[in-house]
Amino acid sequence: MLQGDYWMNIKHGLLHQRFSISEIARIYGIDRKTVRRYLQATDKPKYTYKKPRHKVIEDYADFINEKLKEHLIQQ
Repeated sequence: MLQGDYWMNIKHGLLHQRFSISEIARIYGIDRKTVRRYLQATDKPKYTYKKPRHKVIEDYADFINEKLKEHLIQQ
């Protein structure tokens, strides 16, 4: 994720200095498609956070821990 200053530099600075999209991508370590998307954007990108996904293994955590304890006791 890029900071707002980076977006501003890409949008107004580097492109006017005649850097190519590939060069801008290399400078910031991002994909060319991301640079293109930033250049086409009219406003600063807004980031939203996704809720953490439910992990299926959490449903079996107690069972797994119990089996591991049994296995360790048997040794």
